[in-house]
Amino acid sequence: MTAMRRFPAQPDRLGENPLWNERTGRIDWIDVLGETQSSALPDGSDLRREPLPGEPGGFAYREQGGRIMSYRRRLALREEDGSERDVPLPLFDVERERFNDCACASRGRLWIGTMAPDYRSPTGALYRLDPDLSFHRMDEGVIISNGIGWSPDETILYYCDSGRGIFAYDYDVETGSISNRRSFATFGAGDGSPDGSAVDADGHLWVAMAGGRQILRFAPDGSIALRIPMTVDFPASVSFGGKGLETLFITSMLPFDDTPPGPDDGLVFAFEPGVAGLPMHRFRG
Repeated sequence: MTAMRRFPAQPDRLGENPLWNERTGRIDWIDVLGETQSSALPDGSDLRREPLPGEPGGFAYREQGGRIMSYRRRLALREEDGSERDVPLPLFDVERERFNDCACASRGRLWIGTMAPDYRSPTGALYRLDPDLSFHRMDEGVIISNGIGWSPDETILYYCDSGRGIFAYDYDVETGSISNRRSFATFGAGDGSPDGSAVDADGHLWVAMAGGRQILRFAPDGSIALRIPMTVDFPASVSFGGKGLETLFITSMLPFDDTPPGPDDGLVFAFEPGVAGLPMHRFRG
């Protein structure tokens, strides 16, 4: 395991969704509250930032180029030139829930979670957007939807609800269906809340524990295999990238209240944990 490195950039207000772009050799991420998208080389150099037309929740790359963006009240297909086309959402009630994190499965389906506007009510849900842009409500009762990932054999979907815990589902890779929701892992009240996540090649789940000043690595049986201390109160998300997918990138956020931010709050971090991650997939719509 190598030492933790900090990107030499201005801090994000709420850095989220680090995602490795194997076509460009860059790590991309968003600042939710700053309404920007950022991109840098793996060492943090050549930083580029662009404004977004609203508050994003997450994004994924598209197979044909560009991205699919989850904004708080809409999904949009975003082209390389920045133009966007909204996705029809017949099942979505913007008064009850808003979009947050998302991830793409191997058959090109996008999974998106929502959250309660008051951060407390179980009015959020888990959705699936297929390449034909059909939109499916897959589960409900969510408080704050966050990290989504799959086991290496794609038989399990992991799902972080920051208000309730970390769950696992049986996953059918061919149909994109889920079943048998159960609690995946337990942790202490002082460990923080599960936020963004990533799965490594050994089948362990890495989770940014917001408010807990740490990254936890969970074994496939749900036990805590490793604790990585952080110098920020709110690590927000994690993702593997770089050469051989051997680098873990971590975004973080500033305090939400009037607490003065620490010197590292809001920065992006990177280190080599000694295990590679799994390839990320692209949306085929």
